Amino acid sequence: MPILKIIFDICLLRGRPQDLPASWNLFWLCALGSVVTGYASAAYVEGPSLAGLLHVVLHEAIFGGAVWVLLKTRNHPERWLQSIVALYAVGALFSLVTLPVLPQLTEFAKHAFETIQQGAAMPEGAAMPVGGVVLFVFTIAVWHLLVTAQVLHHAMELSFGLSALIGIFTVVAVSIVEIVFISIFSVPVSA
Repeated sequence: MPILKIIFDICLLRGRPQDLPASWNLFWLCALGSVVTGYASAAYVEGPSLAGLLHVVLHEAIFGGAVWVLLKTRNHPERWLQSIVALYAVGALFSLVTLPVLPQLTEFAKHAFETIQQGAAMPEGAAMPVGGVVLFVFTIAVWHLLVTAQVLHHAMELSFGLSALIGIFTVVAVSIVEIVFISIFSVPVSA
């Protein structure tokens, strides 16, 4: 399938978002894939819930809006469809790759949190079995950031370094907007 090859090339920093067709069907497929894999990760860590699903959908919608704003500021809003398809597709792939290691990572994080909460020191060899998993997830996160920077680099016609900084800023900004959104809509309204 040529579309999958293009997506893998983008993940390997060889492809460009404009290599993808400007297709709304592909957009919805990639958005759905990103939501499903994101929800699978969230459901494993926090348990399945409608709130978790809505959080993932909100994240993807805000991220899509942020990318549109970035492209609009560079006078390239017409590149949004192919760019967001690329970003949703690679996001889904990277989430899929990390799913198998989530059980180990989640168990380690829970144990570390409980130990810190109790004020005790982590046992001497506690991090060793998970060290490889943490390194793997960190590597995937950095790689994902590089791919995001590459997509933004091609879409916005900026240097790769500036695109990486914008990518980091965008991820942080989207997280802040999410937190604000969730805070506003999760506060009970008194009658």
